Amino acid sequence: MTANDFVEECQKAEKSGLHPRIIKRYCRSELLILDEIGYFPFDPISASALFQIISKRYERGSIILTSNKTQINGAN
Repeated sequence: MTANDFVEECQKAEKSGLHPRIIKRYCRSELLILDEIGYFPFDPISASALFQIISKRYERGSIILTSNKTQINGAN
């Protein structure tokens, strides 16, 4: 799934009151892949949802995040 698709899904879920279901859904799978992180900015709702998903998946499931952004200066 692209990050943009994730943002759109979070926005629709928030409007329809299904935000908790989105978080639950993405915590269930063994592997979560989000493509194009950083291509579009995350709105506060989607950023919060992604943070909650990453926090809940910690040590329970793998996450792959891809980006076309270059490495930050000084990062190893």
